[in-house]
Amino acid sequence: MKKVFVLSAIALAALVSCNTEPKEETGANGKAVIKVAEDALVAYLPMESATPEVGDLTLASQGSGTDANFKAGRTGKAYFGTVDSYLAYDLGASSPLKDLKAFTVSLWLKQSEIDYDHAPVPMYFNITDPTDACWGNLAMSIDRTDTGYGNLAYKWCFRMGDKGSVWKVWNKDEWGECFPAGRWNHIIATYDNVKSEFHAYCNGADVTPEAVVPCMVGDPAQPVGDLKFLNAAQLWVGNWPVRYLDGFKWGDEWIGHMNEAGLDELRIYNRALTAEEAKALYDAEVNNID
Repeated sequence: MKKVFVLSAIALAALVSCNTEPKEETGANGKAVIKVAEDALVAYLPMESATPEVGDLTLASQGSGTDANFKAGRTGKAYFGTVDSYLAYDLGASSPLKDLKAFTVSLWLKQSEIDYDHAPVPMYFNITDPTDACWGNLAMSIDRTDTGYGNLAYKWCFRMGDKGSVWKVWNKDEWGECFPAGRWNHIIATYDNVKSEFHAYCNGADVTPEAVVPCMVGDPAQPVGDLKFLNAAQLWVGNWPVRYLDGFKWGDEWIGHMNEAGLDELRIYNRALTAEEAKALYDAEVNNID
């Protein structure tokens, strides 16, 4: 009788074990952790709050921002800017963001139309250089377009040390209608230091014109190669650092805050994702949509 009981207990334990599915790993947003190129991820801000999930980052200031800036977004909460609000993070001594040779930046953005009569123009994020408080080392902003155009002209700037910066702007003439205004778009931008190539993706599709892909510098033009950041000190989200240099608010009228936009799931990688990885990242992000 005892042997029958023991065997029955073993069989029951095996049955329970076979029917137990492993729990899915979730992050701060309550969604599945995205594993695409996880080894290259050097900063991740899910925007559930001001707390980063990945990266040697310490919140230094939110300006006038509060917890109310974090509202329902694309996956869980997102960051919505207001006048004089921003997120400024000090980079730790060992932060890879100080010395990126290449990059991928991935984020969800919801931005209303920015036309020529519009002020201010937002800055979405900036790896700062106090000696160049306007554009810094790696930044994403936007250009203004014709009223009623209905699409967005995002602008990227990334530093090559003393050689200056690379500028990539997509607009009505060069890029066509890639980024619709007034809705959530998933945007990925990559720079490959081996190939000296830039690519931009919107909602999983590569939208980079052939003429924009090469990154060249000098006369005669030479491939950029490794990026070189200077004096990288902070990561800013939602505003222009130049407006608050040394604690003072200044800058041209057009330089402003992100008060008509939402930003969610900001990820920075230390290499360029391939087209296949970019699509896989987008698909994973879509699976996490509320």
